[in-house]
Amino acid sequence: SERTALRLEHFLYDDFLFNRIAYEYAVKANVLLDASYDFTAQAVTVGISSSSIKFSLTSNSLRWSKTKTFGLAFGLKFPL
Repeated sequence: SERTALRLEHFLYDDFLFNRIAYEYAVKANVLLDASYDFTAQAVTVGISSSSIKFSLTSNSLRWSKTKTFGLAFGLKFPL
């Protein structure tokens, strides 16, 4: 449906290929929830975005002492 999307993504960074599967769901017309799994990093990302803000968290473990992959993203969108 128009409210959901499933994506297969590939990213090349230096000599490393990262393969990811991602799912997104439109809660409202301008609010999007997304989740993805990166097979190379073995990490999960969850995020939320709207027309003006984006936030996501990535980790391969719920225990901080075992975490090897961690990401925190925050963004503001505004017209120029």
